[in-house]
Amino acid sequence: MPAELGAATLTAVMGGRWTPPAGADRHDVYDPGTEAVIARFEESPPDLVAAAVEDAHRAWQGKWGPWTRPSAAGCCCAAR
Repeated sequence: MPAELGAATLTAVMGGRWTPPAGADRHDVYDPGTEAVIARFEESPPDLVAAAVEDAHRAWQGKWGPWTRPSAAGCCCAAR
């Protein structure tokens, strides 16, 4: 059985807010080098996943939109 360190419980961010876990199934995340449990997460139900995708799409189209379409000169400057 793997050793367990202080594992963090992961939550989701939706609409800029942390949301409490809503799934029934819990899973451990292991460090492949030590096999220690480093985090835990709960599966999200389909409606929560759909809401997260919608929030991400709105963020992409809004605040992050101009960054997604930089000019060629802007790309060159960002790469430096």
